[in-house]
Amino acid sequence: MSKLIFFDIDGTLAMPGTSPSEETAGAIRAARAAGHRAFICTGRGVELVGDDISSIGFDGGIYHAGGQAILDGKLVYENASDPAMVDELLPVITKYASFYTIETEAGDFNSEFDPEILSRINLDHANTELQRMIHLVLTQKHFPASAYRGEKVYKIFFFLEHMEDYLAIEKQIGPDYLAVSFQNMTSDMPIFGAEICRKDVNKGSAIEGVCRYLGADIADTIAFGDSMNDMAMIRTAGLSVAMGNSEQRIKDAADIVCESCADNGIAKELERLGLTRP
Repeated sequence: MSKLIFFDIDGTLAMPGTSPSEETAGAIRAARAAGHRAFICTGRGVELVGDDISSIGFDGGIYHAGGQAILDGKLVYENASDPAMVDELLPVITKYASFYTIETEAGDFNSEFDPEILSRINLDHANTELQRMIHLVLTQKHFPASAYRGEKVYKIFFFLEHMEDYLAIEKQIGPDYLAVSFQNMTSDMPIFGAEICRKDVNKGSAIEGVCRYLGADIADTIAFGDSMNDMAMIRTAGLSVAMGNSEQRIKDAADIVCESCADNGIAKELERLGLTRP
């Protein structure tokens, strides 16, 4: 039976700022050659997926943590919020956040970021989402937050220093939105990441949208992930796999825990599942 396999990128296919291993890329190609379909399922926008990822060869992708899905260059699913989300949430977020980015159809709109904060961070001990966002802030093209002019919004990501601040935001955002915190690997990190999106914008809903478009059964889906914006797809997929480097909450929710990203967990699990053989 052909499977639809969905892969998060950062912390799953590869650690932020690095490329997938040859073992991982080879296993995904082998699974596709065996008749299965492979999809990216990432918090990144499509323009932020590098050639090192896309050259593996995928049948499509889910982007912006479930905001849109593109197959064969065609937008087949979209679930974005109108600008009212920014008007409603930014006053709350800016009370507490040291940085935020508005992820939109036109690109990312970032507040000012103090590079000095990096001197206080050991990125080797940071959650993969925090690593990803710092890497994007420092290396990728973006717009100043002041330039935002009402583009459709997928989510708002932000940095915080205290869990109490996150809990305060969570209480104030209202019932239509979902806040997600990304726990650090160590408790002494000076900042951590969090994001807010509309409750129905998530990777799980997007996987369901891809299945509807392809006429596929959700029972025939497999999802690989590691952090909290993967939770909806971990709970939705027919079979879910948490990476060995995953947050504990993801490991607890998944059907399988494989080796870490650094230890080629994807390649090993695809082989164990028999998906790399015709």
